[in-house]
Amino acid sequence: MNRWHAWRATRGRGRATGFVSSPEPRTIGSFARGRQLIAGNYLFAGSLLTAPQTAMWELAPPDHVFAAELHGFAWLDDLAAVGDARARTAAQDWLWD
Repeated sequence: MNRWHAWRATRGRGRATGFVSSPEPRTIGSFARGRQLIAGNYLFAGSLLTAPQTAMWELAPPDHVFAAELHGFAWLDDLAAVGDARARTAAQDWLWD
């Protein structure tokens, strides 16, 4: 039955050619927090871990709230607020690690 509905949905309608609009970010992020992340100061959920030259995924989270905030990826907005090559490199390294 699902195959039939999928097939039927593709018949008789025009194909999508692009997006109507792009969503705006909810927040811009914090420049100061972005700089701290690049420096290796990871502050999530009130807990600070200092580990320069260490990827955030190699850290042992002190509690589940820290881990949840880390995996929430809101820190990407902070790196975007910095907007330089080091922030871009850090984001790419952490996302594709």
